[in-house]
Amino acid sequence: MRKILLILCLFTSACVSFAPNFSEDIFSSLKKGNEELEKIETAVAVPYTPSPSYKDLEQNYISAIASFERAKRIADQRPPYYDRMPAAESSQLVASAIENCLTAVRLQMEQHQAGSLSRELGEVSPVLGTCSIPQTMETLLKD
Repeated sequence: MRKILLILCLFTSACVSFAPNFSEDIFSSLKKGNEELEKIETAVAVPYTPSPSYKDLEQNYISAIASFERAKRIADQRPPYYDRMPAAESSQLVASAIENCLTAVRLQMEQHQAGSLSRELGEVSPVLGTCSIPQTMETLLKD
């Protein structure tokens, strides 16, 4: 009877992995990137002042992109580890959400380089929202 219980416990614990493990490295990189986006949003949202130029916020963009790229590199390493497990799809979804975030930040950066960002049109908030999604996804993986 003990052998059957032991085998059953080992089998179920080895096979049931529906979500990847929480990664503090991914989470902290996403958080740092989002903090940089918040700095950009805050600078653009200041009323009664000219919208900041791209040069004024270039370091924030560079830091945000570097942080999100680091998170993406780490997230991309997870799917092969979970190959043939239900967690593979979940980990791929997180990596895809980070890629969407990177695309949004790069597009906003290009738009800012070409001209100024408009506080009236709220051009920064959608990017911040897009980049908060992978951070929320990673947070939900905590035990």
